[in-house]
Amino acid sequence: MSDDTVPYGRPLAVEAELGERYAHLGVLGAGGMGLVLRVRDRVLERELAMKVLDAGDASFLAEARITARLLHPAIVPLVDAGFLPDGRGFFTMPIVEGEPLPAVLATDRVPARRVLAALASVVDAVAHAHARGVLHLDIKPGNVLLGEHGAWLLDWGVARRVEERGERGGTPGYMAPERAYGASNAASDVYGLGRVLQDLVAARPALGDLRQVAESAVSALPSDRPTAAALHREIVDWLDGVRSRERAEALVADAVALRGLAGQARAEAERLRAEAEGLLAGVPSWRPVEEKLPAWRLADRAEALEREAIAAEDRALRQLAAALTHDRAHPEAVRGLCEHHREALLAAEATGDALAASREEAALAEWIARLPDGPDRAALDAWLVGEGSLTLAPEPPCPVRVERFVLRDRRLVPEPVSEHLGAVEGLPLARGSYRAVLDGTIYPFRIDRGAHWDAGTVVRHDGRFGCYVPAGPFEFGGDDGAFAGLPGTTATLRGFVIQRFPVTNEEYRAFLEDLVARGRLEEALAYAPRTEAQGFALGELHWPFDGARFALGPDADGDVWEPDWPVIYVHLGCAMAYARWLAARDGVPWRLPTEVEWEKAARGVDGRWYPWGFETDPAFACITGSAVGPSMPTSVHDFPLDESVYGVRGTSGNVRCHTSSLDAPYDHDVPELPGGIRIGNAGRYVERGGSCFGGGRYARICSRGSVHPHHRSGFIGIRLVYDAPSSTAT
Repeated sequence: MSDDTVPYGRPLAVEAELGERYAHLGVLGAGGMGLVLRVRDRVLERELAMKVLDAGDASFLAEARITARLLHPAIVPLVDAGFLPDGRGFFTMPIVEGEPLPAVLATDRVPARRVLAALASVVDAVAHAHARGVLHLDIKPGNVLLGEHGAWLLDWGVARRVEERGERGGTPGYMAPERAYGASNAASDVYGLGRVLQDLVAARPALGDLRQVAESAVSALPSDRPTAAALHREIVDWLDGVRSRERAEALVADAVALRGLAGQARAEAERLRAEAEGLLAGVPSWRPVEEKLPAWRLADRAEALEREAIAAEDRALRQLAAALTHDRAHPEAVRGLCEHHREALLAAEATGDALAASREEAALAEWIARLPDGPDRAALDAWLVGEGSLTLAPEPPCPVRVERFVLRDRRLVPEPVSEHLGAVEGLPLARGSYRAVLDGTIYPFRIDRGAHWDAGTVVRHDGRFGCYVPAGPFEFGGDDGAFAGLPGTTATLRGFVIQRFPVTNEEYRAFLEDLVARGRLEEALAYAPRTEAQGFALGELHWPFDGARFALGPDADGDVWEPDWPVIYVHLGCAMAYARWLAARDGVPWRLPTEVEWEKAARGVDGRWYPWGFETDPAFACITGSAVGPSMPTSVHDFPLDESVYGVRGTSGNVRCHTSSLDAPYDHDVPELPGGIRIGNAGRYVERGGSCFGGGRYARICSRGSVHPHHRSGFIGIRLVYDAPSSTAT
């Protein structure tokens, strides 16, 4: 056949029609579907095989796209595809050289084990294709090429995707029975592999042990045939032999023992850390080093044990990987790797590391796919999907709207999922963070992997005077990035109402002037915002006072105190006095929040780091870098993105707030405050929240600080709560 013609009679001006990139070197072969040329790629400077099809024939594109989806040593990879200047479609592939399997089987020149190893590679290539949704549909000895360095499964011209309709046809003797009726699936390819294996067993009697394996692959019913992956495992098992399997068993046993040692070391480390923390809690910070050494030595031992645990786990992973080099499908090795990636995924999710979680999830999915079919694989598959459910009943009854928090522009925002006329019973939900909207009451919840969130009866409340936080559990602490944060735990609280905004200057001025009007001038002056003074003396007033009214004009530094700024330079006693006054005025039992209540109101129940999610930006809250010039408080109505799931504003920025929670012991007598108020004889009290003077770390919800009861600060204000009626912890 000449180099300038094709079998279907159309001339090919080869040099002109190959374009500038490829140079024609000769014809490698031809068939009814086109011509295969040997060409030189001038860009890559190497020889390639180019398949050229008739102009207007789009079938080449389907074959090219299918081949492009596959990457396996036994599948010749696609290099390039497109259209030639004359409109003909083409694609290029490396030139592979070898001997067709029928010619190999006709002589004894190639050892049986080498031929079987080559076929195992081909079977693995088919399994690879099936895993990516591709069927070959013309598996036969003539399409298997053995070369010096490997084997290839050729001719993917009739291949198709699993979801596409099949066509009748195939090579007689290697075509699965169902192909005659136009049906085809992955089992049809396995039939062809089984017939090829039968030819090999017939030609090489030494492989007779595989006869039953081949027979199972050519079963009349597709459902009775193994998968290509399972067939590959059978062949590999035969090749590896019992000795390799025993070696793998020993490596897996070693890995199991190492993981056990790692678990013991980690448990002991946790015990020692707890003991060290207990010892340090009893030693005041100002005591000498000698009194702290016993606790420090326990902590050092705990750290050493933690390092030992990490080293043992790393070695266990290496042993499991080594076991798979001897037995690629060893179920216990695969289970061990599944467990490792499952634990790593849980750890990444717990810390909010989305990239690490995505990486571990992909790795776990890959290892699960290598497990044999059965309960273990089904359970892990279900765990990875992570679907859970919700049960919730509003009281009084009302419609329920379920919304899921999704990441949008670095914030978690709610998007509708479903609506219900009343109670929800066992609603299936994907894992994630959610909220239920109950006619104005917001009830957040979280669906963990495969977990059921039973909210029980959710008592609704109108949230009068503030934002309602329903009763129930939430994740408290546990953010390692927070300043002075606490260990993570689950806390369960009663329902309560918290003020939407911090108390403003205007609101606080009304309190002071009411005291003046009722003849309590001394208390009003004591509680007014003042500078910090030495000891317990009263500092200078920040608000000018004319004997009857407090002004909010410029102070001595020229700073203008706006009415809607949060009030600052008030100590804990001031906050408690304001709470009593407001309770009497409103007829509700206002009080300072505990730090646990404050955190739930700011955080919700899903363990987020900020009210809006897990990432931050100075545009989200009033923190350092949020404005040009010096850091200053701002209106409580600014920065609307600094809002919790319950609607509480300004918890990550602007000003921190006093709480009623006692922090570390403080050895100092506290004198009586004006008005006969005594806070206590010992204690620093926790203050929570971000401020305009702090950066992103201090804006994290779990960050904590403590303050002396008499301390007045330019970044600590007031926010109050009261217990919601008819609300119980669940």
